[in-house]
Amino acid sequence: MKKCNGWQQGFTLLELVMVIAVISLLVGTGLHSWLGYRQAMLLEQNARQLMGVVARIQTQANWRNATLTAQIHRIGERWCVGPGTSGGDCPADSALFFTATSRDVELVDATAQQFSFFGLRHTAQSGHLTLRSAAGRVRLVLSVRGRLRLCSEGQPLLSTPIC
Repeated sequence: MKKCNGWQQGFTLLELVMVIAVISLLVGTGLHSWLGYRQAMLLEQNARQLMGVVARIQTQANWRNATLTAQIHRIGERWCVGPGTSGGDCPADSALFFTATSRDVELVDATAQQFSFFGLRHTAQSGHLTLRSAAGRVRLVLSVRGRLRLCSEGQPLLSTPIC
């Protein structure tokens, strides 16, 4: 700051430019980090919602002591996961169907188009579903004993461990 006769006269142009440069650097870094965090959060939320829908189908199979399937439905660019008894439609308001909340999240890999859950011994057909976005890839793993778990492929993603 410039001082003249003990009184403050204001900021110099150089000081003002330095402050603006530091602030813009901090904002740019923060914005980049926030966008990456937002993408990772969106992917993880979608993966957890998918796991919840598959777990509901599994719970119904166990409760009814019957064999139920979770099926992947593809309609053009859209996709959803729901009970195998339904047709080719994906109702958005049903708790038994999962449709991605964002176009950035896509289903890229699945071991089968449908997965069976057996109520007799609470077992399931093993396999996996993989979701991808700009933040990375998350895999939903279905084990033979009926365990459902999420893991991240390649790099850790927020609270999802690496496969």
